[in-house]
Amino acid sequence: MRRGTTPTVTLTVTNGDGSPCDLTDADVYVTFREVGGNGFSKTFRDGDDGVDIALEGDASVISITMTQADTLRFHAGRKVRVQVRSKAMGIAQATTIEEFMAEEILLDGEI
Repeated sequence: MRRGTTPTVTLTVTNGDGSPCDLTDADVYVTFREVGGNGFSKTFRDGDDGVDIALEGDASVISITMTQADTLRFHAGRKVRVQVRSKAMGIAQATTIEEFMAEEILLDGEI
């Protein structure tokens, strides 16, 4: 993810046993957290602006469009971790934690 942009982050969530993973009617939370001291953290929920959850085959595809302000809160060169948590019918689940780097920009700030 490049800082200062408005990326759409797409996460594909499947069940390890190959059974269908339908999160379209679940309470879904997607948390992005920067690794390091005082790292920025933000959680998006189903129903928030820029969050879309769809069932494609046996997988749930979660698309999150972040704002420039959101991405500028991350520090260039630091890892950002992301995890999906959900709850449906009294069952809470969590995905593995994935990581990506926050990339630098030359002109800082919103444009």
